[in-house]
Parts: sequence; structure tokens; C-alpha cells
Amino acid sequence: MRPKVYLFGDSITEFSFENGGWGAALANHFRCTADVVLRGYSGYNTRWALRILDKAAFPAEECAGSPPLAVTVFF
Repeated sequence: MRPKVYLFGDSITEFSFENGGWGAALANHFRCTADVVLRGYSGYNTRWALRILDKAAFPAEECAGSPPLAVTVFF
């Protein structure tokens, strides 16, 4: 199983995979070594993000096994 890099944040994170975005650049950089997983939620703030942190952003079945290579949090 390939290591994962999680991008967790608001609309800036959500749209980071647009043409020339920082998420797309990161995915391109890690293309041979890790999967970049987008968890961007437009309109969310820190309070709302804490409510979904365990269930939607990082579900246990997806994070089982090895820990993530990296996690970004941007709100």
C-alpha cells in the first residue's frame, strides 16, 4: 500500500487541484511515491472541521495500517 499525503482544509484546499494549483503540484511531485488525498470543504471553518475530523476527513478504515506520510491543515 502506498503512503498517503492528506490535504485537509477549506475552499483554498478544495480548489488546489485546479490547473496550476498547489495540490496538483504536490500530487505531481509525489506521483511515484505517494497518493495525495484531497479533503477540502468549501465554506468550512475550524469549528466545523473539528466536527468531521474523525468521520469524513480521516475515516479509520482509510487510515488503517501505516500512518500518513504528511497532513496539511489549512483553514
